[in-house]
Amino acid sequence: MDNCNLSHAFSWHLLKSSVIIHVMIVLLTDEVFLTLDLLKAINLKIQGLLIGHLRGNAIIIEKIISLGSNLPTPEQILKINKLLENKLVGFFTFNSEENSLKDLLTPLYAGNVLLKIGKKTQELKAYLIDIQENRMIFSPVKIRSL
Repeated sequence: MDNCNLSHAFSWHLLKSSVIIHVMIVLLTDEVFLTLDLLKAINLKIQGLLIGHLRGNAIIIEKIISLGSNLPTPEQILKINKLLENKLVGFFTFNSEENSLKDLLTPLYAGNVLLKIGKKTQELKAYLIDIQENRMIFSPVKIRSL
């Protein structure tokens, strides 16, 4: 089977022999890294929005907007994205319970990035919220500095 590129929302995939391999990376600006470090230092339960754009196989995150301890409803997300001129590329969560991430497992969030800092390790991880075999999943993606 020939390789071909597929576009799904903000994500790009490489399809070969019915196996999907993510080739997406997340690029963070210095300002975003600084803001994330400040939020880590505060050590609160914080969630929010990632603002940026897609360029090639990278999602470039230009800034973050903290929203406190709760993410907006799907209806609010659609309004926010319209106000942001479709620059909403994902969400972040710090010190949140795993159960709170289940809210992101709906088709509305597919193709978006999730940045997560865990309660215990404080390690920053990025995931692409995706649909595979009719299931919503979090696929790990690499983080790089811009």
